[in-house]
Amino acid sequence: MRERTVGIVGLLGAGLAGCGLILGAAAGTARGDVITQWTFNSTGPVVDNDPTTGTLTPETGAGTLATIGGVSDSGFAQGAGDDTSPTIGSNNNSSFETQGYPPFDSGNKTAGIEIAASTVGYQDIGLSFAHNQFGGASASFRIQYSTNGTTFTDAAGYTGSSPGTFVLRSDDFSAIPGLDDNPNARFRVVAEFQGFFYSGLGESYKPSARNRFDWVTVTGTPVPEPTAAGVTALALAAMARRVRRR
Repeated sequence: MRERTVGIVGLLGAGLAGCGLILGAAAGTARGDVITQWTFNSTGPVVDNDPTTGTLTPETGAGTLATIGGVSDSGFAQGAGDDTSPTIGSNNNSSFETQGYPPFDSGNKTAGIEIAASTVGYQDIGLSFAHNQFGGASASFRIQYSTNGTTFTDAAGYTGSSPGTFVLRSDDFSAIPGLDDNPNARFRVVAEFQGFFYSGLGESYKPSARNRFDWVTVTGTPVPEPTAAGVTALALAAMARRVRRR
């Protein structure tokens, strides 16, 4: 697959415009309805107004999000910009924080987060998220996708430029029909080490440097229902097959 620069997702752009987030270059933009979304904000009858007590349960839809490659789940921290979720409360804006990435000379594209969300009933799939790479974190990351839940293929890559700032990233998988209407769709965001002479973002690389993720969103457009003409054609074709067997 040709490498693409990731860009801001159109769906989130309207909701987060003017939030002080840095927006990625507009390419590979994801669009469509929200299938699954993680805001990481704690939920319940009464929100606790504490960004350090979040949840990995999606706010919209269903799915799982977990660390991979030995990365540590270091809990929750302040989230990106002005969260517009109904769970925001007065101070309930959380993000998911990770640490404990591998040394720069090993574990290339093996460590980060993995996102599982069924795309059954949807096509033209997209992925978007806000990523805060702290100083010393891996400067480069790679988005990957899987159509079978086990084998992953490289998609867009990106390199950070502003340590300690959330940046909206996205990739458009509408050209990957294997992700359409797929219960086993998976995505990864992993640290990519650019050769032996690698350095971290803004300073020397530190495996313990923090990476925060927020607004992780899988989007798609509904698979069209069969038209009446299409259903009739299928019925006539089935009838013709039965006649030929007689």
